[in-house]
Amino acid sequence: NKLFRPLVRFDPGAQRRGFLYLKGNLSPMSQTNPLWYWPAISTAALLSIPLIGGFISENVDWSPFDFLIGGALIFVVASVELLLWRSLPKKGRWPVMLFLMLLFAILWAEMAVGIFGSPLAGS
Repeated sequence: NKLFRPLVRFDPGAQRRGFLYLKGNLSPMSQTNPLWYWPAISTAALLSIPLIGGFISENVDWSPFDFLIGGALIFVVASVELLLWRSLPKKGRWPVMLFLMLLFAILWAEMAVGIFGSPLAGS
């Protein structure tokens, strides 16, 4: 009966191998990793660049507050992009993603060097 067929089924072979695996209308990413996994990985990878640069060169002078603000900005933008990527239709994804990346780049540049002279630029 198609009306009462479950949307998600358990794979009995996976249980014999020692773990539980669901088959059905679940995306593979939601089965294996939590939603914040890839934004956290990308944040750590991107923040490792100035961290390593600070050990190599005297020109990279980031305070712990800079890492905190940069990490929060990267994590929030990556999380929003992931959520929008999953929820938007295929035709509407790329313009929204490009707009978010442009907004991120402008905000990052303003906070780094103050291209607009706003209070976000700091001292």
